[in-house]
Amino acid sequence: MDLVLQELPKWSLLVELLKEIKEEIMRQESLGAAWLALHPGLNTVLILTFSTSTSTLILEFLSTMDVDACYGSIE
Repeated sequence: MDLVLQELPKWSLLVELLKEIKEEIMRQESLGAAWLALHPGLNTVLILTFSTSTSTLILEFLSTMDVDACYGSIE
C-alpha cells in the first residue's frame, strides 16, 4: 500500500475564501464604487490566529501558493 499525502481541507477553504474576497473587491471596483477610493486599505485581509506557529504556517502557505493553480493540483 502506497501512502499518499493529501492537502488538508482547511488550506483549500482558505484559498477559496481569499478568492471570493478578491472577486468581490474586483466587482466593487468595476461598479465604480466611489467609497473604495475614499477608504484606501479596504482590500486588505486580516487573518487572526491563536499561535505564532499557525501564523508561520499560513504565511508560508500564502507565500508559496500558486494563485493560478487549480485546487488539488500539485505544482
